[in-house]
Amino acid sequence: MKWGSGFKVWGFVSLCLASLFWIWSSPGFRVSQKTPINFWTGFTGPDGEQMVGLIREFHRLNPDVEVSLQRIDWGVYYNKLFVAGLGKRGPEVFVLHAGMLPRFASAGLMAEMDGWLDTESRSALEDLVPVIRPKLQWEGHQVAWPLDVHMMGLYCNLELFRQAGLVDGSGSPRIPRSREEFLEAAASIRRLSQPGKEVWGFGIADPNLTALTSCYQHGGRLFSPNLLNPSLLSPENIAGLDFLRQLVATYRVAPPPESNDAWVGFRQGSIGMVWAGIWMLAEVRGDGSFPFDVFPLPQCGTEPASFGSTHLMAIAPGLKDSSREAAWRLVQFLSSHSLEWAKVGQLPARQSLLESPEFRNLRPQANLASEIPHLVFNPGTPLLWEVQDEFYRAGEKVMRGTESAATALEVAQNQAQKVVDRDRARHSQAKAGP
Repeated sequence: MKWGSGFKVWGFVSLCLASLFWIWSSPGFRVSQKTPINFWTGFTGPDGEQMVGLIREFHRLNPDVEVSLQRIDWGVYYNKLFVAGLGKRGPEVFVLHAGMLPRFASAGLMAEMDGWLDTESRSALEDLVPVIRPKLQWEGHQVAWPLDVHMMGLYCNLELFRQAGLVDGSGSPRIPRSREEFLEAAASIRRLSQPGKEVWGFGIADPNLTALTSCYQHGGRLFSPNLLNPSLLSPENIAGLDFLRQLVATYRVAPPPESNDAWVGFRQGSIGMVWAGIWMLAEVRGDGSFPFDVFPLPQCGTEPASFGSTHLMAIAPGLKDSSREAAWRLVQFLSSHSLEWAKVGQLPARQSLLESPEFRNLRPQANLASEIPHLVFNPGTPLLWEVQDEFYRAGEKVMRGTESAATALEVAQNQAQKVVDRDRARHSQAKAGP
């Protein structure tokens, strides 16, 4: 090869290298330099669309981070998340309900956040509503940060209230606050039935959470105070399930669960009241077929109470510094923007946001803020789901009228105790060693 030709080749190579360096160093090419964060949630409905908008805003304010949001149906979400975490293939940031924290934290899948707190985040921590703070801890360390707080509410068909005369002098609905007022309202709406058109005062729209809430209001719980044993068979839980059965069989204001989908019935306008989660708000709004509102639950037992929970944000352990810092930034951003998140059917977890004019004007979510001090969260034990499933099975039998509350809960108690005993024996064997 001639010297001149070689010079041309090397000149061409040098020009290519210079061009590549210029492209690599230009601002428009720095996508690859962004810190990638995988963020998994179960928000597949309208709440998921709201989360997409929040992530876009996070990108605008944090151009050095690229968040990949993956939305997975809750029905399969936790299994996928748990398996991925055990295999070191899980996301950097993920959402889970408060009741799932013990299972994930005990498996070592949630990083401790204590050492990451600075002045701003410590102030935000102090701003959280008191009922939530214990739910962020595992074995004395903070391992989660709340996105929201949510609970059951009393969904009311305001047109049926008006037709039944359940209004005051100004035409506003008279919302029941006590057991007596609740039964009176349900009976009044039930009397609107006509030949060929059944109207029901109340419907058991979410049997599991309705059963939990009724038992909580009667003083019942799933576990003993020390969380060592199930406490399903208690006079309080019997009273709570009996009350729901009486709504069907004694007072006859609710349809039998086996012959009616109460949530569909409410949305179609044939049921006056249901207890349902505030997260169901978007579904009813989408129907737009009748005026409705959501109010705090009436106290039908010995104490005000509602099933409550929170979506928690967790960060995977063992991340490199840049990923951990970006993940922490995302968590704090979403926490500070939880008022926007609340618009799809949640309540902010920060007291300052709950007291803000913006939230007070957010209806019907603001109606339920008074319930927050009375929320009952699922107990923090890895055995929650097995024991809770036994309770749910008992509740279904009672509400369908196939077994008495005492009989169904006795069976559930025995089965749940076997779960606890097996787990205790397994841990004893593990400590004893081979």
